[in-house]
Amino acid sequence: MNAITKRHIILCNGAPKSTIRKKSDDADPIILDYRDKDRILLPLPNFIRSVGTVPQRVLDLLEICAYVFAADRLVSRGAADSVIFDSWSRVFHFAIKVRDFVFWNDSVTKKKLSELLEFISGDRQFRFEFIAGHETPPAHLFDQEVFLLEPNKPHHVMLFSGGLDSLAGAIECLNTTEDTVCLISHRSGQPSTAMTQDKLVASLSRQYPDRVKHYKFSTSLTNGRAVSETQRTRTFIYGSIAFALASALKQDHITFYENGITSFNFPRRQDLLNSRASRTTHPKTMYLLGEFLSQVAGKQITVVNAYRWKTKADVLDVIKNFNAQHLIPSTVTCSKTAMSRGEHTHCGGCFQCIDRRFSASAVDLTDVDHSGLYTFDFLSESILDPQIKTAIIDYVRLGIEFNDSSIDSFYNDWLTEIAEAMCVGDNEATFIPKLYYFAKRFGQQTAHALKNFNQRDDVTKEPIPNTLLQIIHQREYLKDEPERFALSLSNKLKRAIPTMFIKNRPKDENDFNDKLNGLIQNDSEGYRREFPVTSFGLAKVIPDHELMKCNLIIESKYLRSNTTASKITDPIAADLVKYPEAAYIVFVIYDPDRSIKDDLVFIRDIESKRKSCMVSIIR
Repeated sequence: MNAITKRHIILCNGAPKSTIRKKSDDADPIILDYRDKDRILLPLPNFIRSVGTVPQRVLDLLEICAYVFAADRLVSRGAADSVIFDSWSRVFHFAIKVRDFVFWNDSVTKKKLSELLEFISGDRQFRFEFIAGHETPPAHLFDQEVFLLEPNKPHHVMLFSGGLDSLAGAIECLNTTEDTVCLISHRSGQPSTAMTQDKLVASLSRQYPDRVKHYKFSTSLTNGRAVSETQRTRTFIYGSIAFALASALKQDHITFYENGITSFNFPRRQDLLNSRASRTTHPKTMYLLGEFLSQVAGKQITVVNAYRWKTKADVLDVIKNFNAQHLIPSTVTCSKTAMSRGEHTHCGGCFQCIDRRFSASAVDLTDVDHSGLYTFDFLSESILDPQIKTAIIDYVRLGIEFNDSSIDSFYNDWLTEIAEAMCVGDNEATFIPKLYYFAKRFGQQTAHALKNFNQRDDVTKEPIPNTLLQIIHQREYLKDEPERFALSLSNKLKRAIPTMFIKNRPKDENDFNDKLNGLIQNDSEGYRREFPVTSFGLAKVIPDHELMKCNLIIESKYLRSNTTASKITDPIAADLVKYPEAAYIVFVIYDPDRSIKDDLVFIRDIESKRKSCMVSIIR
């Protein structure tokens, strides 16, 4: 087992080390006990006081979810830019003292718990050893036989993050029902998150007096920062908190509000596959969470994502239709708020920010969701971070692909995602067309957003280099990743090679190849981060058995003064047919003496013979 996938033992609530026998390749055990406040803060008393009586089993659940969430953040998944996706899959073995030992030690309970956590986290394994004997004094937990809310009144229990989706859900429920809306918020230490939630709740409470109740559940790390902030297990903690309140109110229904494009999570780039793909409200997550909570409750608990069939643009339309667009600037959608600066509330470069800005453009709300909310404005500022540029291009490409697809091509391209998204009770004959037209609507909205961006009043004839507007003008999002890689590589080599050989030219073609390979290898990690799907290499240094695995192959040619262009065309023609048809070929031709008299004719003659190739002439 390698350093990343070694077993991580987590001892909770005073569970003894002897519970799990440590092996030589295990990581050092992590000890968590919220009562000691050494590594984790879990102020259960405050939450219990606001809810009322909480059964022993549910108290166990709240502690378990807090410990799982803490472990998720304390154990590294490897470097964020790691190209080895397996590194993100961890192995956890928990030992936890509980009150309701008989229930938690049941094999069905443990199986449902492990299945849920392994799916939502993408981790390799979650195992649990439960130990009897955990007790907390009733006074310590403010346990009481009264409720601050009357259970027989209609209540709507929903998750409230302070983002656009949950705000829209609260507004829609308050306008279409007479229910008391119970907003459940999780807080993990970010001051801005708490401020955002409180500000929005205060606004809703003023507009809908006596109908909004806010329940806050805090759990955070103490004495140190998290080493992993992917927080894949946050759905487990959200759902557990909501379940605790729903149980106290005799409710059997919990509602999430998150747009379906995020929920279905169609992969936009390779590093979103496997554990890197967030499954917060994926249909299978909702199903597994419902199954597990039903096991805890001993009765059917329904967990739904009410906005499963809404895009972010549709969500904004909900807010707009109820005349609440004035609240939009107060919401926070960003996943990297620590990157925001000054009065800006969003970083502007994460996927959530990109989705929000495109969606606002699609429904003509850019005057409300304005650039002043974003630290980085990709419309007016050059996109220098390659990961941000890749995220934007991938977002647009996904939308355009959906917009141009037929139902048959959609089915063939996304068969795996379709199969995973279908849950018990879904009918294939109706589900697939519904998902197709939903994706198609997202594509149409993306195209409309691009059109609106391009028609802005401040758009000039010559867009600022590397802004979104230039990407739109150059239609870069229509190019496949290997082609975009080839363009990026060509631009870098055209700057680097003339400088490298300004005083001393290569001795021969082998020397040129060595120098070129050094340049490529020096930037290889940057290329792998920017173009994660593309495997690449210089043809003359790739082992024969690896050549077929590369989908971008770099062929280099050095034209010396005694070499005519005609002498180079025959070997290039041979190279065109010897490589796999799926590979993209880049011919890097160093021609310092201008042996090639007409670049355009030379390039056209070669590129016309193979669709997936590019010629880069460098002097």
